[in-house]
Amino acid sequence: MLVAAFARKQYLSSSVDFEQHGPVTFPQSFPLYLHYVRFKREKKPVEFRFVDYLSVLSAVQRLQPNVIMVHGDEEPTGKYWNLSKENHRVQFRKIQSVKQTGWLDNAPRDIHVLEHRADIAKLDALLQYGGVAADFDVYFLRGQRLRQLIRAGRFITCYGNKEGYNMGLLAGPATSKILWAWRRSYTDIYTPDWNFNSGFVPKFLSYLYPQEAYVLNNTCNNPHPFRLYPFFHEPDAIRWENSMAIHAYNRFSYDPIESPEDLVNGNLTSYREILLTIWENRTLPPVDAGYNDEIQLVRDFEP
Repeated sequence: MLVAAFARKQYLSSSVDFEQHGPVTFPQSFPLYLHYVRFKREKKPVEFRFVDYLSVLSAVQRLQPNVIMVHGDEEPTGKYWNLSKENHRVQFRKIQSVKQTGWLDNAPRDIHVLEHRADIAKLDALLQYGGVAADFDVYFLRGQRLRQLIRAGRFITCYGNKEGYNMGLLAGPATSKILWAWRRSYTDIYTPDWNFNSGFVPKFLSYLYPQEAYVLNNTCNNPHPFRLYPFFHEPDAIRWENSMAIHAYNRFSYDPIESPEDLVNGNLTSYREILLTIWENRTLPPVDAGYNDEIQLVRDFEP
């Protein structure tokens, strides 16, 4: 860990021109970090569930980061957290959530939404270490493709819908202009609206820096968050095998999967098939010919 951090600092201080035109490229030996964030809700312990463990397991299998950091104000508990920590890459990093930001009427603005505090922590982790930041209901499928894009200096945002993007998965180098400006938005133009800073701002920045932005399709919109019932209740509800990862929106599932037995014994659905692919470490078929995982930015006007 210390060697990787020193190598990262040495490389960034000697080789990166933040003002250069176009994306920054990184050597293959550059360490890759994966970041998760979870803050404590009220006085409840931070429980680490089986479906959370499967997200970490999918990363170990298919993304293969050098370090997996779980950031939060209290270390998770439970047997699946202990099982995760048996992998030397997994570590807990204690942080405090940002509860105030910017200024309004000569006073700091309060951040009441816990999810917004977690979003800020994701951006801060990427600014410090670079790499990938994901929710615990994101399951990695084709991680090598994600690694290639990060090594090429692209900043990956996740398409949500035509209104904005989704913070379930984001990735890129710590030197990203998009990353810096996105984090700055929480200081200068923060609003408690659910989607403004997390969804609308990155969409605007992707048009501002199109050479750097890679807007990922079929990950945070597959399944679509407004059409989840078939995903949780039917087989073959979505085509997921080509995707780099799937944001599964676990909180909307009424299908409790608390153990391997629950997973194996339930009726097969698209949701369960993805989790079984991770649990059993199944081999995926080749990606379909002509498959494109990038949303093409349509510029309505040229500056």
